[in-house]
Amino acid sequence: MILHDIISRMNREMRNNPGVRVDEDDKVVLVNEVMLRVLGDEPWRFLMRRQDITVYADYAGIVATQRANFSNGNRAVTATGGSDTTKFLEWMEGQKITGPDEVVYRIAGVNLTDGLTLYLDRPYGGLTTSNSPSWTITHDRLQLPRDCIEYYGIVDRTGRRRISTISPRQDEAGQLSRTAGGDITMVMDELADFYSPIETVLIATVNGLSDNDLPASTTFEYCQTIEEFGRESHATRVVSATTAASGNLNILIAGVVKEAWQRARIYRRDVTNRGGWYLRATTEPGVSLSATNDSSLTSDTSVVLQQDGPTEYLRVYRKPSTDTVLELRYLAKPRRMISANDAPQMPEQYHPILWRLAVAELHGRKGNGSMVKFHTNLANSRISSMRMKYLDRADRTFIMGKMSTGGSRWETRYGDPSKT
Repeated sequence: MILHDIISRMNREMRNNPGVRVDEDDKVVLVNEVMLRVLGDEPWRFLMRRQDITVYADYAGIVATQRANFSNGNRAVTATGGSDTTKFLEWMEGQKITGPDEVVYRIAGVNLTDGLTLYLDRPYGGLTTSNSPSWTITHDRLQLPRDCIEYYGIVDRTGRRRISTISPRQDEAGQLSRTAGGDITMVMDELADFYSPIETVLIATVNGLSDNDLPASTTFEYCQTIEEFGRESHATRVVSATTAASGNLNILIAGVVKEAWQRARIYRRDVTNRGGWYLRATTEPGVSLSATNDSSLTSDTSVVLQQDGPTEYLRVYRKPSTDTVLELRYLAKPRRMISANDAPQMPEQYHPILWRLAVAELHGRKGNGSMVKFHTNLANSRISSMRMKYLDRADRTFIMGKMSTGGSRWETRYGDPSKT
């Protein structure tokens, strides 16, 4: 079932109960809340993910071929360009850079349009230096995927390196050295970054510019995020605008804010046709802002606005001298449904759980206890079935059998353990 089908099923259940009817947006919110309650508290096997993640070797300056320019009091670091091969990449955001002044900075942002400019977390304090090879970018921490809510493990499938994951307490007790030889050690960093929304509201106004027209009589919603240190903020408050029935059908987007080292993203949603939140425009670090005519943009439906929790990291010790791809295993947060075509991230046969629990809550608001019990009992029976089939046991070393009823009290109480 897709979201449209779930809402339609709710409507059919409630058509004889006009007292519990709510508008479509409230139903979508309710279904998402129910989904998070059902899926958010259990390690469901269908929400486990494996993702390749790369540990990058140090990226350092090289005399005559890989150089950069540092300016005193300036955050921007520019590649020499020309015949030089210096290229700043996305993975470098949030990582350490040691400049010619031998001071460690963090990289706040990289202009990905050409890869020739990065921005430090604070103004460069050393002497102005041109064409310098005396700098090193160190990949010292791995950012976990944005939908990760529980880290399970990481492995080198090439078989070249054994990987250990330890706690910050073990790290502090052992005083690990990043430069020492030996196998890779990952430290699960329990400290996480919460990124607050930015204080701005976009301005979306219907204008008369003669450009590629947007659909007529259609309501669009817009919001903005910013990105720095490889982390994206929560979205701003939503602003909407509706195109006219005829004429020049364009919407001007203004009010975007960001600092020079930040990346700004604008997302758009087609409310009339119940579309999803998709990336509409990106302004890279170092690029000045200006009002944008929406009809000149194209949505990137592969980039969806996410509402994430804190950003967590793995810190890396004894990292390899060459780029190494590792396999990360983690539990994913279920993605909220916005578009009418979105589907719950759970097995198809258990989708009715969502609309039944949503309908039960609506009946509960009106004090209709018998209908609450009816729908809740049916939903709980399906949840029990889903637990039997899809709760993960891969991390359990042994599975205990049923309680033994033998004559001797010295027998194994719960049966002989067996490996999974």
